Amino acid sequence: MADEVTNSNEYQESYHFIVSHPEVVAREMTRFRERIKELEAKHEWQPIETAPRNPPGIANGPWILAWLEWDYVIYQVRWMAFENGGKWTTARGAPGLRLDDFAYWMPVPAPPEVK
Repeated sequence: MADEVTNSNEYQESYHFIVSHPEVVAREMTRFRERIKELEAKHEWQPIETAPRNPPGIANGPWILAWLEWDYVIYQVRWMAFENGGKWTTARGAPGLRLDDFAYWMPVPAPPEVK
């Protein structure tokens, strides 16, 4: 199987391109590494102060995961804005939690693909 791959025209063309254009390959590798870092950063815990919140007049912000540090619990929450401030509300209808209650947040991951 390996011989079939290395002897294929596509492999030979790719190898020739890599050898002939190392600067292009290096630039693309740098771009891929930056994109990987960007995607990984989206799934790391971030300080709660950076969490997305909606402005007054827009009822609800996006759902996020928030870490309740003193209780070691992760909640799914969103910000409800009011004219004089706002509060975190949970997906399960628990009482509103203050910004001070959470230390970190991250985006809610996409749901699994249903087949």
